[in-house]
Amino acid sequence: MTVLPSVYHVALEGDDSWTGLSPAPNPEGTDGPFSTLERARDAVRERQSAVGAEVWIAGGVYER
Repeated sequence: MTVLPSVYHVALEGDDSWTGLSPAPNPEGTDGPFSTLERARDAVRERQSAVGAEVWIAGGVYER
């Protein structure tokens, strides 16, 4: 069984309650990218996988 790395997305129109697995919000507005870098970091840590993960960050200014 091959385990692929997770790819998480962060975008200004995201929401930290979503899965972060899609680069854009879905039409229903119920899932899509995260809104903060910190939430993406936490998702990577929660995964605890030897395979790893990637975080893709959409263009924009992310206030901290």
